Amino acid sequence: MEQEISFGPRIRTLRRYVGMSGEEFGRTIGISKQTLSLLESGKRVPSAVLVKKIAEAHQVDVRYFFGWIETVEEAVSEDGYTSLRETLGQTTREIARLREEIAEIKALLQS
Repeated sequence: MEQEISFGPRIRTLRRYVGMSGEEFGRTIGISKQTLSLLESGKRVPSAVLVKKIAEAHQVDVRYFFGWIETVEEAVSEDGYTSLRETLGQTTREIARLREEIAEIKALLQS
């Protein structure tokens, strides 16, 4: 007997595991938070291309989404996850720095 694959709960579990909002997670794979919500709720089934994109973006073994690896902790590459979080942190700090520079330039232009 074939077992039905439930991608939604596994995607939601991964998103929560990496500590991202729906908007942040969606951005990493090129979809809106609304589309992500449909996927997580099971109202929409991801394409094979999207499953692969999620796996690559979050350094998780694609077999996790098919239930062949039981837990997200087993499926996530710690090196890849650490690298992703470091990159996101660096990007966030860079955005904050650029915002400060823009504010300074605006203040100079207004004076």
